[in-house]
Amino acid sequence: MKENKKTLKIIRESLEEKEGKLFWKDDRPLNHFNTKRGYNTWKSSRSGREAGWKTVGGYRAVTVTCRGQAKCFLVHRVIWALYYGKWPKDILDHKDGDRGNNRIVNLTVTTDLENTKNNSRRKDNKTKITGICWDSQSQMWLVQGKSQDNLLKRRTHCFFEACCYRKAWEHKFNFTLRHGTVRKEEAEE
Repeated sequence: MKENKKTLKIIRESLEEKEGKLFWKDDRPLNHFNTKRGYNTWKSSRSGREAGWKTVGGYRAVTVTCRGQAKCFLVHRVIWALYYGKWPKDILDHKDGDRGNNRIVNLTVTTDLENTKNNSRRKDNKTKITGICWDSQSQMWLVQGKSQDNLLKRRTHCFFEACCYRKAWEHKFNFTLRHGTVRKEEAEE
């Protein structure tokens, strides 16, 4: 199953959205199942319950099965498709950075480039500032960044100066205020 109109029809028959979460419908069609027994097993264990699970990356995902064919979807993409009646053509971004907040008002279509301007800080970042690392070969702070064709690569002895270069560059190319901050899930760990 792919993200297409037929799949969206199956999803509409199987799931409903409530407050940014997906729930299995009570009246899912019998023709989605290979056998009556499969339908009854599903109905007793899943009907009316929240659908999906949290992935390693912090997103929610759901597997929809129809007549023995299974497909995994990201919940925020399903919610978008249910609301607008079509699959998003590009990347969906969570405006508040919370990958678990799949309310339609929190989702926006964006390009890959725009999405990188909204990224949180990587877990392995030791300086706590995105785009700055210690270059042991030159014994200087290395400041890096990329936005479309605009590359930033600069070295300096002063960490504060490195931070100023990076933040000025982010401002110049319209990075969001959330860029480089700690993601909510990581902050709670």
